[in-house]
Amino acid sequence: MTKSIANSFKTFGRSFLLCGLCGWCMEILFTALHSLRRRDLRLTGNTSLWMFPIYGSACLLAPLKRLFEHLHISRPGRGLFYMAMIFTVEYLSGRLLWKHGLCPWDYGKSRFHIHRIIRLDYAPWWFLAALSRFTALLHCFCQHPFLMTLFVPHHLLHEEMISDPEENTCGQPG
Repeated sequence: MTKSIANSFKTFGRSFLLCGLCGWCMEILFTALHSLRRRDLRLTGNTSLWMFPIYGSACLLAPLKRLFEHLHISRPGRGLFYMAMIFTVEYLSGRLLWKHGLCPWDYGKSRFHIHRIIRLDYAPWWFLAALSRFTALLHCFCQHPFLMTLFVPHHLLHEEMISDPEENTCGQPG
């Protein structure tokens, strides 16, 4: 295996771990805040180990940022695309888990569910989560060029991003 391929696997692994951890944290926060509706001030959040690879797969969307910028796709347009991808992954992974009796969620009580697996009324939340997660991760990478070199394949980086962080504007909203 060449060094380039090894570095790509290493980069993918780190990105997968970061997205998986971010997803877990977001889910725990969301479910903890949801307990406020039940007036449960313990603010207990929860998730499932099955969710880690599902959230980790979000790292596959990161390379699309450059494509979207090249095509001049607006931030709301990117948010809609990411939201659709989240629904797609949630539905497909949910169907697979449901088939084996392992699905950790059941949206059957919501009138906006599809096959008890996705909730269309969560669309605004997924839209905001998609934009905030990717914006936050990219901002973090761009503010710390060393981090960016750990997670983003080198051939996708512009040399000036690494060499001159003052000139770096990739984390700017837009």
